[in-house]
Amino acid sequence: MALWTWYAVANTNFLRTHPDLSSATWSTMIGVSTLLLVLLALPLAPASGGIPFGLQTLLEPRSPLLPFAVGSLILGTVVSWGGTWLWNRAFVALPVSLAGQLIVFEPITVLVYVAVADAQFPNLFEFLGASLIILGIMLGIRATRRS
Repeated sequence: MALWTWYAVANTNFLRTHPDLSSATWSTMIGVSTLLLVLLALPLAPASGGIPFGLQTLLEPRSPLLPFAVGSLILGTVVSWGGTWLWNRAFVALPVSLAGQLIVFEPITVLVYVAVADAQFPNLFEFLGASLIILGIMLGIRATRRS
C-alpha cells in the first residue's frame, strides 16, 4: 500500500508539473517500459511456473504460444494501457486525495473477475474486505466534499 500511495502522489505531481505531456503519451511510455521489463524476464518465466509450458513446446504443431500471445496482447493494450490512460486522466482532473483511492478498484475488479470465472460469490472475508474498501472510498469522498 505504501508503494501504491507513493506512486499515486508521484504520478499526479509529475503529470501536473508536465502539462505538455498527454495522459496517452505518458501511459504509452509506462507501457513500453513495462513491456521491456517483461521481455527481459520472459526467459525466467518457464522456470518459475509463470508460463504453463516450456520453451520446447513452442515448436510443436499445437503450440500454446498463439493463445498466450493473443491474450497477453489484449491484456496489455486494452486492460493495462487503457486503464493506465484513464487513471492518468483522472489523476490530473481530481484532487490527489480522491485520485489515490482509484487504485483500490484493482483488487475489487480482481475479486469480481475471480467470482465470475469460478461462478461463485466471494466468501465472507472477501465480501467484508471489499465492503470495507468501498466504505473507505465513500468516507474519503465525503471528507473531500466537506473541505
